[in-house]
Amino acid sequence: MRRLFELCGFRGASISRVRNTYSVAYLSQLLPLRHSAKLTLLRRLRHSRIGAVQLTMPLGNICLIAERPSN
Repeated sequence: MRRLFELCGFRGASISRVRNTYSVAYLSQLLPLRHSAKLTLLRRLRHSRIGAVQLTMPLGNICLIAERPSN
């Protein structure tokens, strides 16, 4: 990514990871489960404290900051 931006004329490109914060209930929606099993799990998580627990983790997103030179 850095090289691509430099080839396009940007300078000072810096790349870093982004950490995302989601609830256990939201992350559970992404699980590859049968529909009925997922509905049961989500219903229980939404009515419990565990479902509201926030988890912070790197999920593959990145942040790129670069400067576009003025002409």
